[in-house]
Amino acid sequence: MSTRCPRCDNEIDDDTHMCPRCGSFIGLFRGLSLYRQGNIGFAFLGLLFPFIGLLVYLAFRNRHPESAAMLFIGAVVSTILAVLLALSFVMALLFAS
Repeated sequence: MSTRCPRCDNEIDDDTHMCPRCGSFIGLFRGLSLYRQGNIGFAFLGLLFPFIGLLVYLAFRNRHPESAAMLFIGAVVSTILAVLLALSFVMALLFAS
């Protein structure tokens, strides 16, 4: 039986602890699919903390692109919602008087 490298998707034997293609250490990540797929938890992190989400996106975009994309989506949605909320607040203040 074999698994795949979480970094480069190379097929690796079960007894191997380092990817022969990219050199990534996979012993700790064996069997975890968190980094292989975009987890919705990363989107919520980016939604709640957009600045942190963008920073983590920049750090993870090459190693874990799926998870980084979820962070970026959450951060962008949060920023758009904040701008819309601010605009509606300003419009309410302008038209209230």
